[in-house]
Amino acid sequence: MKKSLGIVCGFLLSLLFGCQDLREDARNTPLDLSFYKNVGKEIPFELGMRWRAAYERKYALARTQTTGFSIPALQLTTLLQSTPNLTGVAFHYGTDLLGGTHVIAIPVDESLSLWSVIPGRVYTDANSGLSISQSTAQAWAQRYKNAHPSSIWFHYFGKTIFDEITSLSFLQALDVAPAYNDTEQTDELLLIVLDNSLTGILGRSKDGETGRVYDASNACPPCQVN
Repeated sequence: MKKSLGIVCGFLLSLLFGCQDLREDARNTPLDLSFYKNVGKEIPFELGMRWRAAYERKYALARTQTTGFSIPALQLTTLLQSTPNLTGVAFHYGTDLLGGTHVIAIPVDESLSLWSVIPGRVYTDANSGLSISQSTAQAWAQRYKNAHPSSIWFHYFGKTIFDEITSLSFLQALDVAPAYNDTEQTDELLLIVLDNSLTGILGRSKDGETGRVYDASNACPPCQVN
């Protein structure tokens, strides 16, 4: 009996320490940052414009209402360079004291944290294209989250997309536009760079515009970025 009891106790102890080792391994396993740096992809320009129009129809928005936001090229560069070890950018919905909706661009480092204190980190209000303080950004974001607990709070795009965007010779501003994927029936957030320098018809929209459109963000929650 004593021998059997000893075997059982030994088994339980080995199981306990094994579980502890697994927890330690989980804590020490590094995140796959290459995945987070490569979130997002380019989609056809016409498809992006179709999804924007679908968003307006779905939510009964008139063309005079604001359905997009914009960040000037210089401000975008400032934002991207403000955070060492950039991994990507989160576009967080926010609500100001008057109930107005904002999109806040937040550069994210390898910690994948939106609100950790990083000296010099630039938070940008895509409504005005200007920098705002971290405290204001966090207050707006929290107010939006409180009002929409079951909704998408932000969309995250990886660094690779912004490397491509900032290399475009015609970049003047980055437009940020809510959209609706009418095939998969999902709300999206598109990054759009218009190119008014092209004179051909290839890729040109009905309004005579063309450019680059990026989609396939991580819609959060749930996601590792937080």
